[in-house]
Amino acid sequence: GSQTLGGSYALPRTTMGQMGVRIALQCNEADAALILSDDNTAARLLSRPGEAIYNDAGGLIEGNSPFQVVWLNDVERESRIKRLAQRAAPTASSRPAMVVFDGTSKADMLACRAFRERPRSAAPTLALPLHLGEPVAIREATVALLRRQSGANLLMVGQSERMALGLCTAVLASLRVCAGAGARLTLLDGAPADSPEAGKLPEAAAALGLSVSAPGYREVDDAIRSLGELVAQRTESGRSDEPPVLLLVHGLQRFRSLRRDEDDYSFSAGDGPPKPDRIFAAILRDGPAVGVHVAVWADTAASLQRSVDRGSMREFDLRALMQMGANDSSTLIDSPVASRLGAERALLFSEERGTIERFRPFEPVEAAALAAIVSA
Repeated sequence: GSQTLGGSYALPRTTMGQMGVRIALQCNEADAALILSDDNTAARLLSRPGEAIYNDAGGLIEGNSPFQVVWLNDVERESRIKRLAQRAAPTASSRPAMVVFDGTSKADMLACRAFRERPRSAAPTLALPLHLGEPVAIREATVALLRRQSGANLLMVGQSERMALGLCTAVLASLRVCAGAGARLTLLDGAPADSPEAGKLPEAAAALGLSVSAPGYREVDDAIRSLGELVAQRTESGRSDEPPVLLLVHGLQRFRSLRRDEDDYSFSAGDGPPKPDRIFAAILRDGPAVGVHVAVWADTAASLQRSVDRGSMREFDLRALMQMGANDSSTLIDSPVASRLGAERALLFSEERGTIERFRPFEPVEAAALAAIVSA
C-alpha cells in the first residue's frame, strides 16, 4: 500500500507484473496508469470518498470492478478493536515474542533467545555455536559455528577491552548452553591485575558451572602442553564424539610464551620438547577435527602476528573484528570494511563462506546475572 507509486516510490515493472490483484482509490491519471495499466486510467474518474476499483486481472480494463470501501465510525471502530483484542488474549501466551529492531540499543546477552528460550531437554551437539551479539537486522543472534573440521577456530580483534570482555563472556555462555556441563574450558585470562576486567572471566565461568582450568601466567606453558597431548590422544584414538574442549585466550598479546620464536630454525625431534608456540600452532591446526577449538582475542593485527604466522592464520575461519584501521582490516580479511564500523559495532567474517555480517556485540554481564542463563 502506498499513497503514490510515482517518483522515488516507483516499483519496477517486473515487480508490478507479479501483482495480479490491484485496488485503486481516487488518484491522478499518472498514478492510475501505474497502478492499473497504461490504457486503464479509470481510477482518475472516481469522486466519492471510499470509492475504489478492484482489479484481479493484472490491471486490464476488463478486470475493473467498482466498489465502495467499508466505513466505520469512531465508536464502532474502537468497539471492534477491543473485541478483537479480547478474542486474541487467550492465545497470546503461545505466540513468539515480538521482535523490534532498535539499532541504537545495546545488545543484551540475557535477552538473547538462544539463551532465554532454549529447550530444557536439548541434547548437546558436536557443532558448537557461539552466539556473539545481535545482528544489525531483524534476525536471530549472530553465531560463529564451530564444526569439527579444519579451521573451526574463532579470532576476535579490536582495542576495546569492554567489547572484548562482552564477546568472551558470550563465548563462555554459549559453551555452557550449547555444549552442556560436559564441555571443558581452558581459560588464559590476560587481563592485568589493575584492570577493571581482571577476574571477570574466571568468575563468569564459575557462575556458569563450566569445568574450567584457569592457569596463571607461570602455568600457561604446562596448560598448552596438556592440551597438545589431549589433541594427540584424540587424534590417535580416531574418536570424533568426545565432549568439546575450548581454549579461550583473552589478550593473546600478553602471553609471551605463545609468541613465535623467529630465531628458532630447528626441525628435528632431537632438539628437545616442542615449545609452547609450536604446540599452540598444532592445536590450531589439528584440534578442531577432534573437538578442541580455540577462541582468541588480540588487540591489534600487529600483536596477533607476533604469535600467529601466516600459515596459522588460515586456521581461523571465523573472525570477529571491531572498529580498526583500514590497514589492519585489510590484513585480517582482505577488505577495509572494519574501518567503517561504528564504535559499538563489529563484524563476523567467514573465510569458508566469504560472508561478512555486521552485529552489535553483547555487553558484558556480571557473574551473578549469568546464573539466569544456566537455570533458563
